[in-house]
Amino acid sequence: MSKWNEFIDLSKKCQKHLIGRSYLHKHNLCSIAHHSSAIEGSKLTIKESWQLLEHKVFPSNAPYKEESIFMVIDHYNALLYVLEQAKKNLSICLPLLKKINSLVKKRTGEEGFCPLTGEKYNTASGELRTYFVGIGLIGGGQKVFMHPKAVPDQTNILLGDINSRLENSNDVKSANLLAFEAHYKLVSIHPFGDGNGRTSRLLMNYIQAYHNLPMTFVLNEEKDAYFEALEKTDKTKDLNYFYDFMIDSSIKPMSLMNEYIEKTDNQREINPQNPSIQKTTIK
Repeated sequence: MSKWNEFIDLSKKCQKHLIGRSYLHKHNLCSIAHHSSAIEGSKLTIKESWQLLEHKVFPSNAPYKEESIFMVIDHYNALLYVLEQAKKNLSICLPLLKKINSLVKKRTGEEGFCPLTGEKYNTASGELRTYFVGIGLIGGGQKVFMHPKAVPDQTNILLGDINSRLENSNDVKSANLLAFEAHYKLVSIHPFGDGNGRTSRLLMNYIQAYHNLPMTFVLNEEKDAYFEALEKTDKTKDLNYFYDFMIDSSIKPMSLMNEYIEKTDNQREINPQNPSIQKTTIK
């Protein structure tokens, strides 16, 4: 079976299995918020993120993890907003994208002045950047993203392209191809002062939720491979490198979810009166 066929098969199974299983749906949302935040520096464990979001229980050393707590809560709330808007089948306009970014950075935004222009900024505002930004590369060195004057036009061009294809990309493969492409291209523009990775992953989730498909995420333990895929795609201009990474990265959590569901369903068939089955948690 090809990777795409495996991905499509698993996606369809997850889509079916998530119907009526609110606990699993909540666990998936928690996983998205946890891993996406961890990629950007959150120190919470998956258990701590789950306890925080599901039971409002803070880590025992909460003062030392305050920023991580805020990151996870804000990402979770931004994800809920994404789901709410996607259910309305709205096109992806610039104000919507700005709102997603402002929610991601709500409690961890920073204010300051651009050292080159002296212009004031607030990374929690959701406004497009008016200054240069860069990131360190896996192999060393730094990448500086496009000139801030190009950001508004390039962001609008990207959103226009996404919207022109959004409705008709309605099967599992075409919808996810569009989602992965949008993810990569928004990261490449880096339109905001901060939170670009999280916003790009939420844009991917928006497109998936728009078509009622399972939302994919990048595992924190695959962070280096994720960055390497982005860098290799930058260098070669070949999106297939990023597609391949996203397919591989998505197969593992979808496989685990399907295995868990099939296992618990079989247990219910064998012993439908066993209450402990309902309390089984995903490791």
